[in-house]
Amino acid sequence: MNRHLLLPSFLLALGLTGCGDKEEDDTGGKTGGGDSGTTTSLACTGGSDILGPDGKATGYVACPDGSVDRTAAATMDPTHELPSCAGTEESRSCETDADCTDGANGTCSSGSYYDYEFYGTVTTCGCVYSCSSDADCGSGQVCLANGAGGSATTHNTCVTASCTTGADCATDACGVSTYFDGCGWDVQLACRTEADECRADSDCDEDCGLASWSDVDEWTCLTQDCAIGRPLMVDEDARTADGAARSDWASAQAGPVSSQAGPGPAQAAFLAAHWSRVAAMEHGSVASFARFTLQLMALGAPPELLAEAHAAGIDEIRHAQLAYGLATRFGGVPVGPGPLSLDGVDVRTDRADVVRALVEEACVGETLGVAEAHAALQACRDEGVAAVLAEIVADEQRHATLAWKTLRWLLAEDPALAAVAREAADRALARLTRGGDPAPGLPEWGVPSGADRTAARRQAGATLIRPLLDAVLGAEPTVATEVFA
Repeated sequence: MNRHLLLPSFLLALGLTGCGDKEEDDTGGKTGGGDSGTTTSLACTGGSDILGPDGKATGYVACPDGSVDRTAAATMDPTHELPSCAGTEESRSCETDADCTDGANGTCSSGSYYDYEFYGTVTTCGCVYSCSSDADCGSGQVCLANGAGGSATTHNTCVTASCTTGADCATDACGVSTYFDGCGWDVQLACRTEADECRADSDCDEDCGLASWSDVDEWTCLTQDCAIGRPLMVDEDARTADGAARSDWASAQAGPVSSQAGPGPAQAAFLAAHWSRVAAMEHGSVASFARFTLQLMALGAPPELLAEAHAAGIDEIRHAQLAYGLATRFGGVPVGPGPLSLDGVDVRTDRADVVRALVEEACVGETLGVAEAHAALQACRDEGVAAVLAEIVADEQRHATLAWKTLRWLLAEDPALAAVAREAADRALARLTRGGDPAPGLPEWGVPSGADRTAARRQAGATLIRPLLDAVLGAEPTVATEVFA
């Protein structure tokens, strides 16, 4: 992403001339989460040792309730069961083990990944680094044994840790937290406390654990809440419609226009699943902008903001059509949206609530969406997909600019909301720019890998969102008309 192209255009649209850069903030896991002052032992009883491939204890214990604790720092067998690469995988970044030198015990291995929210299954060949002890890991990390991380791991791997064993914790319990938030896995070790809401996934509807972006040190029940862009959020989840067999939503302009060889069957399934997910999110965004328009009206917004909000909703209809068109193209069967449930959808008009949602979903979410789509466009080699991405980039930049304009107007009305906006931005950036997403990509077909998406988001956070926050929150608008270009 070219910061020198995107940042000035945002600033010009906001009527601003420039602002300083900020260094990228640390979005890694928490370093706390240990001693709560309690002396009650929360170590599980009746647990069984998790064994390595050599049959020896790894220092991790599977507790009867399904949770996992670490009781000792052991030297482990780094062997894993991932097969060597065959050379026929859809995505390959290495050929032999000799290519894998960036970490300990590197092997060039074949595997497949499935991202339950965004992707289908794809075969891949890449370097796997399987640690054998904490010494193979960086500062603030420990070696997590394969089998101790559930479906989050396929081999021993280094993870963030605020404790190494139960001896570091006042409760004698150093637990393994594995949380899938809808975008990727968040895995870490932390002390259990008496204030914890849960101990195991069985105590919750979804996952029990800690999220690296949260400032809460207690283990809590967590939901899948990661979404880029302006989704229809209901009770902290992105609401979308199920797919349906229909052709009226699939734009013919997303048809098979390509100068490169077509994708293989596995790649086509991957791309169809990806664009179906994108389409469902874009379809839900139509309702999100409708709700936003009602909020603007309830708060007495100027006509320019209402007009732009209506235009953005129409853009999202077009985006959904284009994305359903690509899903139809790659899947070979017509697909569109089914009915969208509005159960639980409310229209909050409290100014602080509106600012929080605006900053998290739009100022941060949509600006990151622009950066991610721009990165996808830069790598894409398919003319049809590139045309769709180019249209989305242009439109989403206008949508993100609308969000920043709206924030300027709200702050002009009530400058005290600046603190609310800053807090919401910090929270959203920490959640949406964290790393650790292992999902592969097909960049030539417009789908960045998880690592590339994270890199684009982090660069946008440091070179777009932080400067824009400083410009908007640091400015002193006295009349609402200063917001508009």
